[in-house]
Amino acid sequence: MALLLAFTDDRRGEAEALAASQDDDVPALSELIARGAEHVDEHVIKFTEACAREYALRPDPRYEAALHAAQQRIPNRGALSVFPA
Repeated sequence: MALLLAFTDDRRGEAEALAASQDDDVPALSELIARGAEHVDEHVIKFTEACAREYALRPDPRYEAALHAAQQRIPNRGALSVFPA
């Protein structure tokens, strides 16, 4: 929710926040979900699921923009391995 609020602070700026979230550089939701599933950080994985769920209920490009921002800002420290090294 905090990252979503980075794109919307109150109703007065809602039109501007919506316009800013419709950036051409934001990948499609399906791509963001795939990236989130591959991310090692559990917060990114949980946030990905939450944004996808909310988007399914209320389609809004701000969910995609917030998810994209989180995935860019939280480093992916590499793939998880099920086999010990």
